Amino acid sequence: MALILLSFVLMIGLASAQIEILNKSIPSEFFQGAKVGGKINAIFTNHNSNELLSSNFEGNITAVEFLKKLDEELIETYDHEWVNEGFQNPQQTFQFYEKGKRMLTEYFEFSLQRKAEIVAVEKEFQYRVGPYILRGIIDRIDRLPDGAYEIIDYKTHAELWDQSRIDSDLQLTLYSLGAKNALNIEPVTFSYFFLAHNKLMPTQRTKAQRQEALKQLKNVSIKIKKQEFSPNTAQCHKCDFKQSCKYSTAKAIASNAK
Repeated sequence: MALILLSFVLMIGLASAQIEILNKSIPSEFFQGAKVGGKINAIFTNHNSNELLSSNFEGNITAVEFLKKLDEELIETYDHEWVNEGFQNPQQTFQFYEKGKRMLTEYFEFSLQRKAEIVAVEKEFQYRVGPYILRGIIDRIDRLPDGAYEIIDYKTHAELWDQSRIDSDLQLTLYSLGAKNALNIEPVTFSYFFLAHNKLMPTQRTKAQRQEALKQLKNVSIKIKKQEFSPNTAQCHKCDFKQSCKYSTAKAIASNAK
């Protein structure tokens, strides 16, 4: 029986698995910065903030000098990954570049302050859902001081979601299923980190939510198999791709307004 990889693009929008493909032709608000996130996390993968500060000094370097050096290394990585393509003009390129640099600096400060151990970054999971396979990539998994696990997903868009949306969002529920069924861990906390706002917003997931998510997965898999891909244009006005997507209703409105 053929296996179908259920794509998060069809269920919850753009997922990290699709970044490498889409960023070649479609500019997002901050694809390059999202890619750099995994590299930045690697610095902290095997250390919490206190261990990092106490074990990496060379000679008589001060704490301030050490932090400055690390921050400079992050920006160097960012500069290396940045691509000046897909933007409307040099001014827009510069704006997005500066926005990304600010996100990285604030993220660096956040990581130093957290009293948690990063146990995995860009962690892939896959497991069988009936005759199909669900595959996803979790941005970050932390082990908290009490031994519990927390899953963190990064959001680079400008919109800051309210708590009710985070509490009901499907993506984190799917991560909950993936962590339990494929990674053999049961996180107690699931968080979105909104980089544009430097804000971590935690939530939890219930058994009922996981059961409902499985129902949605089965329905989506049936549609994928039948090749039913009807676009949902309700959120076009918020989408990063509204000017390039052929189904965009926001683009049509903008054209008519000219």
